[in-house]
Amino acid sequence: MTSRATNRPRSAAIDPKLRRRIVALVFVMFWMLIFEGSIRKWVAPQWSSYLYFLRDPLALVIYWIALRAKVFTPAQPLLVIGGVLAFLAMSVSAIHLLEGGTQYNPILALYGFRNYFFYLPMPFVIYRVFDYSELCRFARHSIIALAIAAPIAVLQFEAPPGSVLNVGSADETEYQFSNLASGNGRVRPAGTFTSVMGMTQLTVGTLALLLWCATTGQKERPSPRWLVVIGYAAVAVALAVSGSRTAFLQAALVMAAATAMGLLRTAKTGRIGVVLTPLLLVACFAALFPTIFPEAYSTFMERWSDAAATEAQHFQYGWIGRALYSFYDFSRLLGQMPLFGYGVGMAGNGAVNMGVMINGESVLKLAEEDWSRHVIELGPVLAVFFIAYRVSFALWLGLRALRASVRSGEMLAVLLYAYVAVALTEGQLTGHGLVNGFGWIFVGVCMAASNPRAWTLRKTSATGSEKLESYQPRFPNLMT
Repeated sequence: MTSRATNRPRSAAIDPKLRRRIVALVFVMFWMLIFEGSIRKWVAPQWSSYLYFLRDPLALVIYWIALRAKVFTPAQPLLVIGGVLAFLAMSVSAIHLLEGGTQYNPILALYGFRNYFFYLPMPFVIYRVFDYSELCRFARHSIIALAIAAPIAVLQFEAPPGSVLNVGSADETEYQFSNLASGNGRVRPAGTFTSVMGMTQLTVGTLALLLWCATTGQKERPSPRWLVVIGYAAVAVALAVSGSRTAFLQAALVMAAATAMGLLRTAKTGRIGVVLTPLLLVACFAALFPTIFPEAYSTFMERWSDAAATEAQHFQYGWIGRALYSFYDFSRLLGQMPLFGYGVGMAGNGAVNMGVMINGESVLKLAEEDWSRHVIELGPVLAVFFIAYRVSFALWLGLRALRASVRSGEMLAVLLYAYVAVALTEGQLTGHGLVNGFGWIFVGVCMAASNPRAWTLRKTSATGSEKLESYQPRFPNLMT
């Protein structure tokens, strides 16, 4: 009798040269994401609006090579469903454009499509082309990127809010960048990015990779010890001056995941060092934070106290209620918005910058959260389907990350999932360019880390790794 696994369509073999080319371009795109803000802020601020799309042509090249290499064969169901949602969303947007009579225009439609769907295929590409060596390389690159950005963040924290470091090199106000306030007259530093959200995503994603590097055996360690030490220092510095509660809360989720997986591994192997690593790191940071960065500590505590007091007035359960707000706020709009919404892009940052108004109100007042933005742009029905898609994607990935980590004994998939789960479910994946960029890349890396193939082949030689293209996973049901 033929087994269920053998009835499943097998993945098409990927040409090794095309695979290496795609991998190289993905790393180029990652570094473009790291320095895109620096170029917009200090090199060519007058071209900032155009440089926002700097990575998009490269993404098209990656997709073209991926199609040639049959990376999308067989088609993943989640990617197919995403394609259907993209077609429906753009069909509705086309109707709005044809109707005319509103502030909706082709620029907003293209901007909205980019934020919603353009990078959706990217994680599926990364999943198919990344093996163990690429996971190791990505960890090292991410650590180096944060080691570059963290010192810049310290300088920005110490600098006045209106300094060149914080607002950019442009003399004209319209080309300058504003930074969120932190407290004590300080701003939340953006590092190499145009927004503190970039530093938050890079810091937490790198923390997940560092914990994997530190808890991996000496022979298979993805990164040299000295680079891990530098990485931990960069994470500590970035968190200390961030002024971002989101960064601390997301880092706490990653540390909790590391502790849970460490307990699981300790129960199997008896190696208590794995579970002690995240606990010792937290203890060291808590002890050193107010000592080494007293100004940053007092600023963060002031920020936390002021925000908590404000949230206590507006939300039941204070900051916890504020954190849960994004999960239900969209419901108030379901009966207010037109059946087909106003079109993708009408409630994004681009619309805010263009001064778009909906029913006499700023879109920023109508929707601060992604799910609320979906209702305004897609309409109640399609928005509910899209929200369900995001939640389903997150659940699908979470189950596979957990299964892969348990089977392989490597905690990378779960650690990365602890970071990407927020962006994938209700974070500003469609509302903020940096969350969108980091979110889809790290989702792809998490998918690759959830692939048993990566851990089965981790000890192969460079020649043996080329056999990856025709390898069939030991657990064929895991990623189908």
